[in-house]
Amino acid sequence: MNKQKIINTILSILVTFTFSANSFSQHYNSPLNHNFNYNINNALNRENAQLHSTIKPIIKSTVYNSINLDTIAFSVERYNKFEQKNKFLRKVFVENNLVVDTGDFYLTIDVLFNFNQGKNSITDSALSVNTRGVFINGEIGESFSFQSTFFENQAFFPDYVRDDIKQRRVVPGQGSNRAFKTWGSDFAYATGNVSIDPTKTFNIKLGHGKNFIGDGYRSLMISDNSHSYPYLRLTKTHKKWQYTNILSNYQMFVLPYDTKHKVFARKYSSTNFLNWIISDRLHLGFFETVLWKTAYAKSDNYIDVNFFNPLIFFRTFQYGLDHSNNVISGINLKLKISRGVQAYGQFIVDDIKLKPDTNIFKNKTGYQVGIKFFDFLSVKNLYLQAEYNSVKPYTYSHEEQYQSYTNFNQEIAHPLGANFNEFIAMLNYNYRNFFIELKLNSAKTSTDTLDVNYGSNVFNSFNDITYNDDLSIGRGVETSIIHKGFKLGYLINKNTNLHLFIGLDNRTYINSIDNKTTNYYSFGIRTWLRNEYYDF
Repeated sequence: MNKQKIINTILSILVTFTFSANSFSQHYNSPLNHNFNYNINNALNRENAQLHSTIKPIIKSTVYNSINLDTIAFSVERYNKFEQKNKFLRKVFVENNLVVDTGDFYLTIDVLFNFNQGKNSITDSALSVNTRGVFINGEIGESFSFQSTFFENQAFFPDYVRDDIKQRRVVPGQGSNRAFKTWGSDFAYATGNVSIDPTKTFNIKLGHGKNFIGDGYRSLMISDNSHSYPYLRLTKTHKKWQYTNILSNYQMFVLPYDTKHKVFARKYSSTNFLNWIISDRLHLGFFETVLWKTAYAKSDNYIDVNFFNPLIFFRTFQYGLDHSNNVISGINLKLKISRGVQAYGQFIVDDIKLKPDTNIFKNKTGYQVGIKFFDFLSVKNLYLQAEYNSVKPYTYSHEEQYQSYTNFNQEIAHPLGANFNEFIAMLNYNYRNFFIELKLNSAKTSTDTLDVNYGSNVFNSFNDITYNDDLSIGRGVETSIIHKGFKLGYLINKNTNLHLFIGLDNRTYINSIDNKTTNYYSFGIRTWLRNEYYDF
């Protein structure tokens, strides 16, 4: 484990156990997991709750008075079934592994794991994941909670994931990679946060983890695609208004300054998000983020005093979108069409220039539209989601490579970077404790040539681009990526999302240079409280 990882682990543990308060409350965060958020969204959509749920992880105290999240995460029926039996069965099927509840102090500790085996049917290579971890969750008083996780992993991934790891030197969303045996990956990471409510309408969260802004499967603003990072998140809620300020410390590997050790360049980001519940049906959010100018040289790695300015759009008007600081703004929309149907969308802008004598490539924008159907076709627990994402070339990139909208060698927003159109469809069905998941990702993007940067790779500087023609999506080597997935499983414990599963996946990658197909299957048992993205 390298020095940076040791420091992050120690900080996560220290952050978890630093503070104290007085009486007990249901206050901790929901997991940053699409399955859990689907259940919460379903409940919010049906209850006509005027509650803020766009920024995730959702703070439980912000929705608990209207919806009891425990009824979503736990099964009372199953508890009654096992309460007369032995304690071991209750721990396996219903409860946390360890629970301490004194009335004003609440603590749970759970063992997390992912043991699965598989095979690439084309190359006949064995695939596997071996994850061991622990999840600590606690509350002290009405206004304080803490969480901490730690994972140790060894894995053999499909070939396209392995190629991506080799190029970036990181495991998607899970940190720095170390070689394991012939072609495997060995990686570990830790997260942690403390959450404090000084008042009933103000929350302070300090942690090392991830955030997500939006209501879709992807986010064009901030997603959980990249690795964890230190952050301070301040949230003020007043009836139909909620204002959030996130101060983040991103980083990226510096190459080729050090070939022996992995050197990190720090870069700081301040994000403001204002959410407005216009009515029971319509939510509107305003987004602004600034990635502040830093460089590898220590003399240039400073924080501007305006980094701490909490006023949304003040820096956009102060600097403009075309500035040495990478400024991105946008809007987020959520519309309740009916109790069973919810539409959503995002629109972001990056470095737009309106003067007629400037280069068109500066007009960098992206948008998302999506729809969710709960109890689709009047079938209970049948969930359908469809989403379309489109991002113009060079969006998220910057004139200086270190100012790209990236963290730990991955994109902060969408895993495909820029210069793409993507369609996603997901169908989930639960019957008692059995579940089926079908998923389709279809993307049209492009790759760069050796001589030309066509705007897909957000890490590349666009400083030397001089094109004046319309840089539409798809310029470059046109590429089609289609990922189809099927999963069948049995839920054992809703508390940690412990389940048995078997999955089948097919991925095709086609352009004029490469034609690659990957077929693989996997099966195993795992707890799942986080998102992992291998659909790129």
